Amino acid sequence: MNTDDRQATIRRVTWVGACIDALLALVKMVTGWIVHSPALIADGFHSLSDLLTDAAVVLFSHWAQAAPDDEHPYGHHRYETLGTVILGTSLVVVASAIAWDSARALIYDTYQPTASGWAIIVALISIVSKEWIFRYTLRASKQIGSRLLEANAWHSRSDALSSIIVLFGVVATWFGYGWIELYAAIGVAVLIGKMGVTLTWNATQELIDRGVEPEEAKVIEQTIRETPGVLNVHMLRSRMMGNNIYLDVHIQVDHMVSVSEGHFISDQVMAKVQASHDHVSDITVHVDHEHDIDEFVEGNDIAEIDVVPGREFVELQLARKNIIPARLQLHYSNDRVSIELFFDQEPEDLSAVKHVLDVWVKEKIWLSHYAIYLSA
Repeated sequence: MNTDDRQATIRRVTWVGACIDALLALVKMVTGWIVHSPALIADGFHSLSDLLTDAAVVLFSHWAQAAPDDEHPYGHHRYETLGTVILGTSLVVVASAIAWDSARALIYDTYQPTASGWAIIVALISIVSKEWIFRYTLRASKQIGSRLLEANAWHSRSDALSSIIVLFGVVATWFGYGWIELYAAIGVAVLIGKMGVTLTWNATQELIDRGVEPEEAKVIEQTIRETPGVLNVHMLRSRMMGNNIYLDVHIQVDHMVSVSEGHFISDQVMAKVQASHDHVSDITVHVDHEHDIDEFVEGNDIAEIDVVPGREFVELQLARKNIIPARLQLHYSNDRVSIELFFDQEPEDLSAVKHVLDVWVKEKIWLSHYAIYLSA
């Protein structure tokens, strides 16, 4: 699903929920006022608060789709993560308020419920409506991989649970057991709080660059290994930004391939991974011939160095022996280097050139072998 379709889904689902929330809030507050039900009025204000979270979902998801800029080269996807933290926190606040009010009412015996048939009907309608919103929103969040939309779904579930509390309270009051609502409220508050803590914790981990699950990382690594030309994979790292996955990986290719072929293989890796894993947005591929080597320390004499030299050093040593090929090709393997010398025409003293290189092969641990090519 592309970005525009994903954003359209979030807006559609959220606006459906917002319209139902607005209608429920109005019906519950008006009915609560008419039948003198403080619990139903409070539940109406809870539904009204959902409108604020619906607005937050639309706002944060819109910000998250903004294009990358100079200050945010990876885009703004973590606005969605930030919104999830805020909504998860709001669930914890709602749970704390329900638990506190219920506990205080139990301690001070201040709860005075009023039974009403209309209150029971409205509470039932609220339960069914909010449960439908929850399932509708949760299903959409799974389809597009939006944790922000998932957080809003669970916020709708909290409203359904609070309506259940109201229903229990009104029905229990009808039979003379109004105190049952208070214990039920505390139990539901624990469930709501657990939802909020889970959502907030997961989103916070994402903000500090938590990677994908180990099982998913193994699947991605296997996809890379199956790419033609890849001999090995190491240092696979990932991080989450909203529903997007960003990867860094080192791949090993044959040490004799050209730079352009190595680059081609890395392009194939990126294309294969993004085609096989929908949420992978970007991959940085480092191409190794076998493994990372130590940097060469310039200024050391050829007889003294104990690390593999770079091109500048090799060219300098060849020039000291008056060996200047038209082109020099270096190949690194097993912490040693092999050299290929290409001449447009045969050197005046080819035997002397070979003698120098034969001596180097025997004396220098960094030199594996050499080859000389002459233009036809």
